[in-house]
Amino acid sequence: MEKKNQDTTKRGVIYCRVSTHDQVSGTSLPMQKKECIDYAGREEIEVPDAAIFIEEGESATAADRTQ
Repeated sequence: MEKKNQDTTKRGVIYCRVSTHDQVSGTSLPMQKKECIDYAGREEIEVPDAAIFIEEGESATAADRTQ
């Protein structure tokens, strides 16, 4: 029986968002992104730039938010 090569690369996405009214200024978004990128690096998770999503300026509790 032929053994198949398996890709064991871990892949992920990063999603940073505003979760409180105080964060609407965007002050926490750069820190969220940095922490997620650092975590992915430590865990050897591949996260391409196109897989990093930043939702700015609105609370996630708003049903009609733009992003």
